[in-house]
Amino acid sequence: MDTIGFAIVTGTSSGIGSVLATKLAAQGYDVLSIVRRQSPSTESGRIRHLALDLTDSDAIPRVVSEVECAGRPVDLLVNNAGVQYSHCVTDLLDEDRSAALRTEIALNLEVPIRLTWSLIDRIARPGGAIVNVTSLTALHPKTSAPVHSATKAGLKSFTRALRLQVEPMGVYVMEAVPPLVDTAMTTGRGKGKISP
Repeated sequence: MDTIGFAIVTGTSSGIGSVLATKLAAQGYDVLSIVRRQSPSTESGRIRHLALDLTDSDAIPRVVSEVECAGRPVDLLVNNAGVQYSHCVTDLLDEDRSAALRTEIALNLEVPIRLTWSLIDRIARPGGAIVNVTSLTALHPKTSAPVHSATKAGLKSFTRALRLQVEPMGVYVMEAVPPLVDTAMTTGRGKGKISP
């Protein structure tokens, strides 16, 4: 099968991202899979894993460097990585809670914005596409996850504004809002989940 494009997918260690990377590769995409931890069992000729913590200061420059080394335009960027923690504002804001807040805001909102910004020159052409994975919590905030809800609402807003900015270039910008999916993040939460 001929290669039909070059895709970058974040959050591919498990769940939706892992399945998406595999499906894209099966359709003929070469995939740069951004994983937090290496998962060689899903490695294939079309999937290259890059293990890093996207919240680290050098992470996005490393992704950009990988793309530059590939020497190809990016046909599809999927900002899928995300995390959800339970928070209650009446709890003590200690060092651990502050770290969790920073991570949640960075991974769910700052990283997709910075990654898109850093790669837009490789995507900005007719047919290029960006998909931002948000959540139903962007519209219906979850009481136990106020920070997650806020970051996903922010990503929803960024997606809408970005779509208007890059539309004249022929770039597609989409928001994916999955239903409740059976992943590590949703363990013990809700019923009627669908598989990734």
